[in-house]
Amino acid sequence: MIKNKYILLSFLLGLAILTGVGFLVPKTKISAPTPSPTPILPEPTTINKLQKLNISGIETNDFTASPIATNAQGDVEFAKTPDYEIGYLKQFNEFILNIWTPTLAARNAAENEFVNRLGITKDQACRLSVSVAQNYSSEFPGSENRKLSFCR
Repeated sequence: MIKNKYILLSFLLGLAILTGVGFLVPKTKISAPTPSPTPILPEPTTINKLQKLNISGIETNDFTASPIATNAQGDVEFAKTPDYEIGYLKQFNEFILNIWTPTLAARNAAENEFVNRLGITKDQACRLSVSVAQNYSSEFPGSENRKLSFCR
């Protein structure tokens, strides 16, 4: 019988402690989160086709307006995929096409993107200083050609 009293007394004491702690802990009001207004995101960055640059007497789109990367010398990387990257070396007034995938498809894609990004014709591209760097592959003859493939 005494054992049951101790169990009941322990239970009531524990209940009293829990109730007391409940009064001491500040109560916070839980409310539904207020919906935030939908943000207006800027349009994706693209080459500014309204601004023009004059490179070696050829009018091109301003590829410097939204660069991927630049450096202190004024060089600009303005196109990049897993297969290639395209940049401009300001101090040499020269474009560089680095083609990482030694395939004709990767080279053609890089050359087409170069012409499209600059907003010029292939004939105009041939009058610019352009170097094409590509790993040599016996499966891709002509990969040692350092010029645009459509320029002769």
